[in-house]
Amino acid sequence: DDPVRLARSFARRQDIEGAIKALVLDPDRADGMTYRRQLAETYAFAESEHSLAEYYAGFRQDDHEAWLQRVDESPSLFGEAPSRRFAMIADRINAAPDVGVVLDYGCAHGEGSIVYHNRTGRAIIGADISPHAIDWARKFRRFAKSPDAINFVAASHRQIAERLATQQRQVDCIVLGELLEHVLDPMDVIGTLQMVLKPGGLVIITMPWGPWETGYGNKPQHIREWTAADLQDVFGEQADLVIDTVPCDENPHVGESRGYTCLLYTSRCV
Repeated sequence: DDPVRLARSFARRQDIEGAIKALVLDPDRADGMTYRRQLAETYAFAESEHSLAEYYAGFRQDDHEAWLQRVDESPSLFGEAPSRRFAMIADRINAAPDVGVVLDYGCAHGEGSIVYHNRTGRAIIGADISPHAIDWARKFRRFAKSPDAINFVAASHRQIAERLATQQRQVDCIVLGELLEHVLDPMDVIGTLQMVLKPGGLVIITMPWGPWETGYGNKPQHIREWTAADLQDVFGEQADLVIDTVPCDENPHVGESRGYTCLLYTSRCV
Protein backbone atom coordinates (compact mmCIF):
# COMPACT_ATOMS: atom_id res chain seq x y z
CA ASP A 1 0.00 0.00 0.00
CA ASP A 2 3.07 2.27 0.03
CA PRO A 3 4.63 2.63 -3.45
CA VAL A 4 7.91 4.02 -2.14
CA ARG A 5 8.34 1.19 0.38
CA LEU A 6 7.49 -1.29 -2.36
CA ALA A 7 10.01 0.35 -4.70
CA ARG A 8 12.75 0.14 -2.08
CA SER A 9 11.94 -3.52 -1.54
CA PHE A 10 12.28 -4.20 -5.26
CA ALA A 11 15.52 -2.20 -5.48
CA ARG A 12 17.05 -4.08 -2.53
CA ARG A 13 16.72 -7.21 -4.66
CA GLN A 14 18.12 -5.35 -7.70
CA ASP A 15 14.77 -5.43 -9.49
CA ILE A 16 15.05 -1.87 -10.76
CA GLU A 17 12.35 -2.38 -13.36
CA GLY A 18 9.94 -3.33 -10.58
CA ALA A 19 11.02 -0.38 -8.42
CA ILE A 20 10.35 2.16 -11.16
CA LYS A 21 6.96 0.63 -11.95
CA ALA A 22 6.04 0.81 -8.25
CA LEU A 23 6.88 4.51 -8.11
CA VAL A 24 4.56 5.19 -11.05
CA LEU A 25 1.65 4.17 -8.81
CA ASP A 26 1.94 7.56 -7.08
CA PRO A 27 3.92 9.74 -9.51
CA ASP A 28 3.39 13.06 -7.70
CA ARG A 29 4.62 11.96 -4.27
CA ALA A 30 7.68 14.03 -3.31
CA ASP A 31 9.79 11.29 -1.73
CA GLY A 32 8.87 9.01 -4.61
CA MET A 33 10.11 11.55 -7.15
CA THR A 34 13.34 11.95 -5.18
CA TYR A 35 13.88 8.20 -5.06
CA ARG A 36 13.15 7.85 -8.76
CA ARG A 37 15.82 10.48 -9.52
CA GLN A 38 18.29 8.55 -7.36
CA LEU A 39 17.57 5.35 -9.24
CA ALA A 40 17.89 7.15 -12.58
CA GLU A 41 21.32 8.49 -11.60
CA THR A 42 22.58 5.19 -10.19
CA TYR A 43 21.39 3.17 -13.17
CA ALA A 44 22.10 5.70 -15.92
CA PHE A 45 24.33 3.08 -17.52
CA ALA A 46 21.18 1.12 -18.42
CA GLU A 47 19.58 3.87 -20.52
CA SER A 48 20.58 2.25 -23.83
CA GLU A 49 22.44 -0.73 -25.23
CA HIS A 50 25.33 1.60 -26.09
CA SER A 51 25.66 2.98 -22.56
CA LEU A 52 25.37 -0.54 -21.16
CA ALA A 53 28.16 -1.81 -23.42
CA GLU A 54 30.41 1.12 -22.49
CA TYR A 55 29.74 0.55 -18.79
CA TYR A 56 30.75 -3.09 -18.89
CA ALA A 57 33.75 -2.42 -21.10
CA GLY A 58 35.18 -0.22 -18.34
CA PHE A 59 33.65 -2.04 -15.41
CA ARG A 60 35.77 -5.14 -15.63
CA GLN A 61 38.96 -3.13 -16.05
CA ASP A 62 38.33 -1.05 -12.92
CA ASP A 63 37.10 -3.61 -10.44
CA HIS A 64 38.30 -7.10 -11.25
CA GLU A 65 42.06 -7.07 -11.78
CA ALA A 66 43.06 -8.35 -8.32
CA TRP A 67 40.37 -11.03 -8.44
CA LEU A 68 41.41 -12.09 -11.94
CA GLN A 69 45.00 -12.45 -10.83
CA ARG A 70 43.86 -14.82 -8.06
CA VAL A 71 41.78 -16.82 -10.54
CA ASP A 72 44.80 -16.99 -12.83
CA GLU A 73 46.68 -18.74 -10.03
CA SER A 74 43.84 -21.19 -9.24
CA PRO A 75 43.49 -23.79 -12.00
CA SER A 76 41.30 -25.92 -9.72
CA LEU A 77 38.45 -23.46 -10.35
CA PHE A 78 38.32 -24.77 -13.89
CA GLY A 79 38.53 -28.45 -13.01
CA GLU A 80 38.15 -30.14 -9.66
CA ALA A 81 36.55 -27.25 -7.77
CA PRO A 82 34.34 -25.15 -10.07
CA SER A 83 31.52 -22.99 -8.80
CA ARG A 84 28.34 -24.88 -7.96
CA ARG A 85 26.43 -23.09 -10.71
CA PHE A 86 28.97 -23.91 -13.42
CA ALA A 87 29.06 -27.55 -12.35
CA MET A 88 25.26 -27.73 -12.46
CA ILE A 89 25.12 -26.27 -15.97
CA ALA A 90 27.79 -28.73 -17.11
CA ASP A 91 25.70 -31.57 -15.70
CA ARG A 92 22.71 -30.35 -17.73
CA ILE A 93 24.84 -30.31 -20.89
CA ASN A 94 26.17 -33.79 -20.19
CA ALA A 95 22.61 -35.07 -19.85
CA ALA A 96 21.92 -34.04 -23.47
CA PRO A 97 23.89 -36.50 -25.64
CA ASP A 98 23.08 -34.71 -28.91
CA VAL A 99 24.80 -31.49 -27.83
CA GLY A 100 28.06 -30.97 -29.72
CA VAL A 101 28.56 -27.19 -29.80
CA VAL A 102 27.57 -24.84 -26.98
CA LEU A 103 27.18 -21.07 -27.27
CA ASP A 104 27.90 -19.48 -23.89
CA TYR A 105 26.66 -15.93 -24.34
CA GLY A 106 27.62 -13.47 -21.63
CA CYS A 107 30.62 -15.64 -20.80
CA ALA A 108 32.48 -12.79 -19.04
CA HIS A 109 36.03 -13.96 -18.26
CA GLY A 110 35.36 -17.44 -19.57
CA GLU A 111 35.43 -19.45 -16.34
CA GLY A 112 32.08 -21.07 -17.07
CA SER A 113 32.94 -21.82 -20.69
CA ILE A 114 36.12 -23.60 -19.66
CA VAL A 115 34.35 -25.58 -16.93
CA TYR A 116 31.63 -26.64 -19.39
CA HIS A 117 34.27 -27.91 -21.81
CA ASN A 118 36.41 -29.60 -19.17
CA ARG A 119 33.44 -31.44 -17.65
CA THR A 120 31.63 -32.33 -20.89
CA GLY A 121 34.21 -32.40 -23.69
CA ARG A 122 31.92 -30.24 -25.85
CA ALA A 123 33.13 -27.47 -28.14
CA ILE A 124 32.35 -24.02 -26.72
CA ILE A 125 31.82 -20.61 -28.29
CA GLY A 126 32.10 -18.00 -25.54
CA ALA A 127 30.89 -14.49 -26.36
CA ASP A 128 30.68 -11.29 -24.31
CA ILE A 129 30.27 -7.58 -25.03
CA SER A 130 33.39 -6.72 -22.99
CA PRO A 131 36.64 -6.96 -24.98
CA HIS A 132 38.59 -6.78 -21.72
CA ALA A 133 36.71 -9.79 -20.33
CA ILE A 134 37.38 -11.72 -23.53
CA ASP A 135 41.10 -10.91 -23.30
CA TRP A 136 41.14 -12.61 -19.89
CA ALA A 137 39.04 -15.51 -21.17
CA ARG A 138 41.61 -16.16 -23.88
CA LYS A 139 44.33 -16.10 -21.25
CA PHE A 140 42.44 -18.57 -19.05
CA ARG A 141 41.88 -20.86 -22.02
CA ARG A 142 45.18 -22.56 -21.23
CA PHE A 143 43.33 -24.26 -18.35
CA ALA A 144 41.06 -26.07 -20.83
CA LYS A 145 41.68 -29.74 -21.55
CA SER A 146 41.59 -28.94 -25.28
CA PRO A 147 42.12 -25.17 -25.68
CA ASP A 148 41.43 -25.31 -29.41
CA ALA A 149 37.89 -26.52 -28.66
CA ILE A 150 37.01 -23.14 -27.12
CA ASN A 151 36.63 -19.96 -29.15
CA PHE A 152 36.17 -16.65 -27.32
CA VAL A 153 34.63 -13.72 -29.20
CA ALA A 154 33.98 -10.11 -28.18
CA ALA A 155 30.49 -9.52 -29.60
CA SER A 156 26.97 -8.46 -28.80
CA HIS A 157 24.16 -10.99 -29.10
CA ARG A 158 23.30 -9.62 -32.54
CA GLN A 159 26.92 -9.69 -33.70
CA ILE A 160 27.57 -13.28 -32.64
CA ALA A 161 24.28 -14.42 -34.19
CA GLU A 162 25.12 -12.63 -37.44
CA ARG A 163 28.62 -14.09 -37.46
CA LEU A 164 27.37 -17.64 -36.99
CA ALA A 165 24.62 -17.15 -39.58
CA THR A 166 27.16 -15.82 -42.09
CA GLN A 167 29.31 -18.88 -41.47
CA GLN A 168 26.18 -21.03 -41.87
CA ARG A 169 26.83 -22.49 -38.44
CA GLN A 170 24.31 -23.56 -35.84
CA VAL A 171 24.79 -24.51 -32.21
CA ASP A 172 23.20 -27.34 -30.26
CA CYS A 173 22.88 -25.52 -26.95
CA ILE A 174 22.71 -21.93 -25.71
CA VAL A 175 23.78 -21.08 -22.17
CA LEU A 176 22.73 -17.73 -20.67
CA GLY A 177 24.30 -17.90 -17.23
CA GLU A 178 23.52 -14.95 -14.95
CA LEU A 179 22.95 -12.72 -17.98
CA LEU A 180 19.31 -11.72 -18.35
CA GLU A 181 19.38 -9.63 -15.17
CA HIS A 182 21.94 -7.38 -16.90
CA VAL A 183 20.38 -6.73 -20.32
CA LEU A 184 17.76 -4.21 -21.43
CA ASP A 185 15.63 -6.58 -23.51
CA PRO A 186 15.95 -10.22 -22.43
CA MET A 187 13.50 -11.52 -25.00
CA ASP A 188 15.40 -9.85 -27.84
CA VAL A 189 18.59 -11.55 -26.66
CA ILE A 190 16.92 -14.95 -26.46
CA GLY A 191 15.02 -14.60 -29.73
CA THR A 192 18.09 -13.43 -31.65
CA LEU A 193 20.33 -16.20 -30.37
CA GLN A 194 17.73 -18.90 -30.97
CA MET A 195 17.96 -18.05 -34.67
CA VAL A 196 21.31 -19.90 -34.72
CA LEU A 197 20.12 -22.76 -32.50
CA LYS A 198 19.41 -26.07 -34.21
CA PRO A 199 15.77 -27.17 -34.22
CA GLY A 200 15.03 -28.82 -30.91
CA GLY A 201 18.21 -27.39 -29.40
CA LEU A 202 18.70 -26.94 -25.68
CA VAL A 203 18.48 -23.58 -23.87
CA ILE A 204 19.89 -23.27 -20.34
CA ILE A 205 19.28 -20.08 -18.34
CA THR A 206 20.28 -19.18 -14.80
CA MET A 207 19.17 -16.05 -12.98
CA PRO A 208 19.91 -14.87 -9.45
CA TRP A 209 17.20 -14.06 -6.94
CA GLY A 210 17.50 -12.11 -3.72
CA PRO A 211 19.81 -9.27 -2.68
CA TRP A 212 23.15 -10.20 -4.24
CA GLU A 213 24.46 -6.64 -4.54
CA THR A 214 22.88 -4.78 -1.62
CA GLY A 215 25.27 -3.57 1.08
CA TYR A 216 28.58 -4.36 -0.59
CA GLY A 217 29.30 -0.92 -2.04
CA ASN A 218 30.19 -2.30 -5.45
CA LYS A 219 29.14 -0.86 -8.77
CA PRO A 220 25.57 -1.90 -9.61
CA GLN A 221 25.00 -4.46 -12.34
CA HIS A 222 21.57 -6.10 -12.05
CA ILE A 223 18.51 -4.28 -13.32
CA ARG A 224 15.83 -6.97 -12.91
CA GLU A 225 14.90 -10.02 -10.88
CA TRP A 226 12.89 -12.85 -12.36
CA THR A 227 11.81 -15.42 -9.82
CA ALA A 228 10.93 -19.01 -10.66
CA ALA A 229 7.29 -17.92 -10.99
CA ASP A 230 8.26 -15.15 -13.41
CA LEU A 231 10.28 -17.57 -15.50
CA GLN A 232 7.33 -19.97 -15.57
CA ASP A 233 5.13 -17.12 -16.85
CA VAL A 234 7.60 -16.21 -19.60
CA PHE A 235 8.70 -19.67 -20.72
CA GLY A 236 5.77 -21.85 -19.70
CA GLU A 237 4.90 -22.76 -23.31
CA GLN A 238 8.36 -24.13 -24.07
CA ALA A 239 8.84 -27.84 -24.57
CA ASP A 240 10.40 -30.01 -21.86
CA LEU A 241 10.57 -27.06 -19.47
CA VAL A 242 12.40 -27.67 -16.19
CA ILE A 243 12.82 -24.98 -13.50
CA ASP A 244 14.94 -25.54 -10.40
CA THR A 245 15.34 -23.05 -7.56
CA VAL A 246 18.69 -23.30 -5.79
CA PRO A 247 19.19 -21.47 -2.45
CA CYS A 248 22.75 -20.35 -1.72
CA ASP A 249 23.18 -18.30 1.44
CA GLU A 250 22.08 -15.14 3.20
CA ASN A 251 23.17 -11.59 2.44
CA PRO A 252 24.82 -10.58 5.74
CA HIS A 253 24.03 -6.91 5.23
CA VAL A 254 20.24 -7.27 5.03
CA GLY A 255 19.63 -10.75 6.45
CA GLU A 256 17.73 -12.02 3.41
CA SER A 257 18.20 -15.27 1.52
CA ARG A 258 19.53 -15.39 -2.01
CA GLY A 259 20.19 -17.99 -4.65
CA TYR A 260 19.58 -18.64 -8.32
CA THR A 261 17.07 -20.31 -10.58
CA CYS A 262 18.08 -22.71 -13.34
CA LEU A 263 15.77 -23.16 -16.31
CA LEU A 264 16.15 -25.37 -19.36
CA TYR A 265 13.91 -26.17 -22.28
CA THR A 266 13.89 -27.48 -25.82
CA SER A 267 13.68 -24.47 -28.05
CA ARG A 268 10.60 -23.19 -29.76
CA CYS A 269 9.85 -19.57 -30.65
CA VAL A 270 9.57 -17.41 -27.51
